[in-house]
Amino acid sequence: MTNLAKTIDELKDNGFWVAGTEANNATDYRNLEADMSLAIVIGSEGQGMSRLVSDKCDFILRFRWLDM
Repeated sequence: MTNLAKTIDELKDNGFWVAGTEANNATDYRNLEADMSLAIVIGSEGQGMSRLVSDKCDFILRFRWLDM
């Protein structure tokens, strides 16, 4: 995938909602009522998502892993 922002736009044009992931200031994924077509964007471990990609997301979710 060469242009994630464009891909997000195409997903939205085809009826998908888009959720990004962040560790802070995000909704716990278990609190999202996701009765919809949903694409999830996972950023890199060090840098996370770019600002452009984050701004295009409909939701920002937090996933808690067992060791956190």
